[in-house]
Amino acid sequence: MITEIRAPKTGLTAETLTITKWHKREGNAVKKDELLLTIETEKTSLDITAIRSGFVVRIIAPEGETVPVSQVIGLLADSVNEQIKDTAGGQSRTTFVDQDIAESVNGLPQDTGQKSTKVSPVARTMVKEYGIDLEAIRGTGPNGRIQKLDVEKYIKQKEESGEKVKAIKKGPETRPVKKTIKISPVRRTIAQITLKSKTTIPHYYLFSSFDVTDMLVKRKEFEQSKGIKPSIDSIMIAACALTLEKYPLMNASWEKENINVYEEVRIGFGVDTDSGIIIPHLINPHKKGLIYIENAVQELVEKARKGLTIPEELKCGAFSISNLGMYLLDVFIPIIYPGEVAMLGIGRAKKTPVWIDNEFVPRDMMRIALSLDHRIVDGGYGAKFLQDLNEALGKDGVREIFQ
Repeated sequence: MITEIRAPKTGLTAETLTITKWHKREGNAVKKDELLLTIETEKTSLDITAIRSGFVVRIIAPEGETVPVSQVIGLLADSVNEQIKDTAGGQSRTTFVDQDIAESVNGLPQDTGQKSTKVSPVARTMVKEYGIDLEAIRGTGPNGRIQKLDVEKYIKQKEESGEKVKAIKKGPETRPVKKTIKISPVRRTIAQITLKSKTTIPHYYLFSSFDVTDMLVKRKEFEQSKGIKPSIDSIMIAACALTLEKYPLMNASWEKENINVYEEVRIGFGVDTDSGIIIPHLINPHKKGLIYIENAVQELVEKARKGLTIPEELKCGAFSISNLGMYLLDVFIPIIYPGEVAMLGIGRAKKTPVWIDNEFVPRDMMRIALSLDHRIVDGGYGAKFLQDLNEALGKDGVREIFQ
């Protein structure tokens, strides 16, 4: 059986590579995972091992040749007498390469004693890095090609003679700075929290569009009857709290090797302040009514913007919301507050044509993004939570929020 040896893809952007050295010659046996050849790209030098045991029956790309990735550079076979296709005419022929001939034809590269203008990509990078004159280096590769080993040998010789050869340090990028802002304690805390969140919590995201037409109608009726227009934050806090009672894992947190499920529902909401975002929390808001929630939210927003929030109000919960709909954003992906299981991102409500009963009907649709901690909640569980939250804001469920 013939197996093609192909130039490996070494990175997302690499398109070509150079064959530095074949460690096996035509006719040589090779074992699986044994060193077969060495290649160079613009960034590095790599040793390539055999993907299976067999015999090298054809070297198509010789040492020193630059080839595109994925191109066939050689052939492996079960025996040296394997029938292979001729690369020129496509005809089958028997290939047998005598060991002595193979060694003489593909011998190790030797110092040609001549200066070379051919340079491997890695060697060229090193020469630039150390500021070395190419004319000072003698290449030992095929046809006098300068390789990485030649540059390393040159540097070693210079150092042994007492001459220091150091890489040229690149100075920092110079960019005009308009203003340097000293980091505030709040900004430093935000940086620490968000970094911890993204590096320790395995986030995943669920997206949905909620029909909030009936919710907005009820909101207007509530304002007319009670004299208070509840904010979207207050309504969403009430809806989330009611739904969380049905999903205990959405009211939990990860602690070492345990999942803590809490009795009380503690919901946080993001407040945009001059110093940065603050997340105060409400305890069991769904048990106290929408008017209480609205008054508590407004009070906490005012305190947060004046810097008067007390530690108890900032105590971590299990679930938070962040609303950027007032900035006309359709959707955004929030970052989970460390110690919590999820963060709900709320976009704006927008009139959208929806196909209902064989016709398009204008409905108020709100885009929702839910970020979850996959250590605690799997996708199906999170999706069901979103489905029930949507129903809580629908025609039937919304009555419980505004009662």
